[in-house]
Amino acid sequence: MLLSLNGIARNEGIYLYDISIDKRKNRLLIKIIGELKKENLKNYNTDVKIAIDKLKEHFTVLADLKDADISVLEDYHSFKQIREYGQIKGIKASVVVLDKLKTDFLQNKMSVKNRNIVNSNKQAEDFLDNLK
Repeated sequence: MLLSLNGIARNEGIYLYDISIDKRKNRLLIKIIGELKKENLKNYNTDVKIAIDKLKEHFTVLADLKDADISVLEDYHSFKQIREYGQIKGIKASVVVLDKLKTDFLQNKMSVKNRNIVNSNKQAEDFLDNLK
């Protein structure tokens, strides 16, 4: 069962993010589109927390950032509050989906090393589905 919480933040009529949960897989699904500005970050954090609270302990997260503006990656540390909340609530694992260019940017220019960065949603789903 998929529960969608999308459409809460908009930029000129365009959704900035889509948040869904897959109750069967106990998974949070996040898709950020375009630029998520500072003024939208508070709503985003609140919406993600609402979604996390609907999941059970040992939940997984798939964050699709392929269509996110590069500025979202540059502001990587702004998402610290959500990462900490996920840890408190019992996150099992997370995967970020990025295109190759954004993967290189995140890992090389920002010195973020994470084996859980993949280039497709299928790879992300496979990774999360096969966790022990």
